[in-house]
Amino acid sequence: MGSGGKVVKVIVAISHGKGAIVCHQYDKLDGAYFARFVQDNFENMFRRANKNGSRLFVQDNCPVQNSSLARRMLRDKRAKQLKLPPRSGDIHCIENFFMQLK
Repeated sequence: MGSGGKVVKVIVAISHGKGAIVCHQYDKLDGAYFARFVQDNFENMFRRANKNGSRLFVQDNCPVQNSSLARRMLRDKRAKQLKLPPRSGDIHCIENFFMQLK
């Protein structure tokens, strides 16, 4: 929470060498919402990342990303899921990304 007392909830997609390729604000994130986000955005995200066909999706152990609906949609989009262990700051690209923003 910032000093103004407001919370901004965003999904950020980061691609190595490209930086943030998507920043999507949401109000409530659940499995159905994330599955719709995958359906509506992943093709464009992978195209913008331009990784020669690679569809690696690194997730940060958010339970929403592990819902059966979300996993099914990721499979439909041919995304290979890489789950990082919790609290592994050395390899958590999301935490490292936000450290750079500070």
